[in-house]
Amino acid sequence: MLRTRPLIWHLVPPNLAITLAALLSISWLGTTTIDNFAAAQIRQELVGRAMLLRRQVHELLVADEVDRLQTLCRQAGREASTRITVIRRDGTVVADSNEDPAAMVNHADRPELSQALTEGRGESERYSTTLGERLVYVAIALPGGNDTPVATLRMSVPVTALQLALMDIHRKIALGVILTLAAAGLVSWWTARRLGLPIEAMDKAAASYIKGGMDRNLTIPARGVLPSEIQGLAESMEQMAAHIEERIATIIRQRNELEEVFSSMAEPVIAVDGEERIRSMNDAAMRLLDLQEDKVRGRTISELIRNLELQRQVREALRTKLHLESEIVLHESDGPRYLQTRIAPLRDGTGETVGVLVVMNDTTKLRRLEQIRSDFVANVSHELFTPITSIKGYVETLLDGALEDDKQARNFLEIVGRQTVQLQAIIKDLLTLSRIEQEAQRQEIVLRKCRIEPVVRAAEQTCAGRATEKNIRLICRCPLDLEATINDTLLEQSLVNLMINAIKYSDDGGEVLVEAQERRNPRGGKELCLSVIDQGIGIGREHLPRLFERFYRSDKARSRKLGGTGLGLAIVKHIVQAHGGTVGVESEPGRGSTFTMVIPEAKK
Repeated sequence: MLRTRPLIWHLVPPNLAITLAALLSISWLGTTTIDNFAAAQIRQELVGRAMLLRRQVHELLVADEVDRLQTLCRQAGREASTRITVIRRDGTVVADSNEDPAAMVNHADRPELSQALTEGRGESERYSTTLGERLVYVAIALPGGNDTPVATLRMSVPVTALQLALMDIHRKIALGVILTLAAAGLVSWWTARRLGLPIEAMDKAAASYIKGGMDRNLTIPARGVLPSEIQGLAESMEQMAAHIEERIATIIRQRNELEEVFSSMAEPVIAVDGEERIRSMNDAAMRLLDLQEDKVRGRTISELIRNLELQRQVREALRTKLHLESEIVLHESDGPRYLQTRIAPLRDGTGETVGVLVVMNDTTKLRRLEQIRSDFVANVSHELFTPITSIKGYVETLLDGALEDDKQARNFLEIVGRQTVQLQAIIKDLLTLSRIEQEAQRQEIVLRKCRIEPVVRAAEQTCAGRATEKNIRLICRCPLDLEATINDTLLEQSLVNLMINAIKYSDDGGEVLVEAQERRNPRGGKELCLSVIDQGIGIGREHLPRLFERFYRSDKARSRKLGGTGLGLAIVKHIVQAHGGTVGVESEPGRGSTFTMVIPEAKK
């Protein structure tokens, strides 16, 4: 991984290095120039002073007035703060402004004197053993009679003052270098921060984008004075954020729409990945399979759905990457559940298959309806065929000669009449049942607020004759002020059907109780409850779920003996359903039966 450093480390050190190199170069050049210039000025001044004394010294030297020459040197030396020395050609010191000439050593080996004797002027800088300090020397030749130098006039000054002055200049230059370097460092740091802060802000914004934050307006310091490149980058990031936000919003909206469609589908749907692990499952599938959402994701289909056929179909679809349609059966406590399965491959953006989608349609009700339809057709055929066969047989017997026997012919015709009545009753009940279903579907059944007591009394009067035949007592209990929103004709018919059944299956001398009352349902609303209670033979528990099906009889032999079409309870169920209510039965063999109709929104 590459090492990364803040922007300040890329700007400040290089700038300081360049600035320091430039300052050191300029300082070296400046100090060198100043040193050379100061030394040249001192030498020039010494030459000037020597030229001013040259004539006087030459005259006194020619006149051999050594004492006056010594006095001149001392006086001029004090006034000019310069050491003045007169030296003969052989190196003998004639006069000196600071020392006794007689005590001074021979100066023939001094470089400035040798240069002056040969070139007319000589210069040097060296340590003086006489004075114990470093001096600058300038010597000029004093010509003799034939222009041959006979002596030299030497001027010298200490360089200590010059060195102190130059050192002061050097210190000031060094201080200037340090201050300039510090100023350059501060400017570089400020520039780096000025450029670094907006970049850091954009870096934080980019990190926020990664985490899902999409602030379109970046908080960038000193935005108005940024370089155009960084300003353009910030604007591009804002536009990118807006574009990404729109894209993400679109993706989220589409995902939510798909999830909404997925979860609201009535059909169970399961998404399985390439490793047979469940990626998602809608609510209908979880209800069907009795699973919880937190225990579904990531589990394999074989762990959650123990149906070998479905597992095989999923593996086959993953292997072939083709659409499959089939059927599976789930064995549950209340009976088998039939599911039609459609399996389609799931593909990613590149077209690669990444799993399969399983859609299941519950066809159990369709199968049951098909079975009911089949049973109904068989029952109708049987119920109609029985009287028709009987009628046909007796008619053929009569045609074969039984008409000649009046007594036998009359008996046969009475049987034909009874079978015709039975056939008519079946057809009438079928038509009634069909009419009720159609009117309920079209919402053509008129419901109005009625008193219930007259309806109960009318049903009682209709059934009174049959009750009398079996010496059965009819008891009706209904509050006089009880009211409900009903269709009184249909409700009376349903009561009659239930009362006739109760009378039919009760022993002679028994009683049938009809009770109407108002009660509260669990939601707090009012409902009408109508019960028909008998003390008859009762019904086995295994027959109760199918008791209201068309032509269903719990005891077929006894039912045929007692008469009836087998459609009475089916008519009751459809009448109650047309009122938005329910009908149920409680019964045990030998202990009678209680049929209860519940119609909501009953009112007094």
